[in-house]
Amino acid sequence: MQKVLIVDNNTHAKNGLSEILTDEGYLVDVAPNATVALSLDISNYNVLITDQNLTDLSGLELANRVNAINPNIEVVIITSFQIQDWQNNPDYLCLTKPLEVDFLLDSLQDKLTPAFENSIAQETDGR
Repeated sequence: MQKVLIVDNNTHAKNGLSEILTDEGYLVDVAPNATVALSLDISNYNVLITDQNLTDLSGLELANRVNAINPNIEVVIITSFQIQDWQNNPDYLCLTKPLEVDFLLDSLQDKLTPAFENSIAQETDGR
């Protein structure tokens, strides 16, 4: 099962997205800011979903730090601002608010399915 970390200081947005992803079969943890997120074992997560405007770091700064710890993590940065140069980073999926949940779910499925199938194949080959 895929594990997701959602980082957002907006409790309503964070909990709403958590509920949607849980209903879709993801294991979800939430954090109110980057400091709490970075205190967790980042290597346990398949996906980081973060708001760009956090109280202690930007979502991009958090994504870069998390990616340095876990380079296999899929990163989604959500922002309410216009598209900026950093949002064209091919390593991160950058979405604008209001969030189109169906697009997010489809994107996660597309990105995670090959990785999940590869991990199962590696486990099977290792027997």
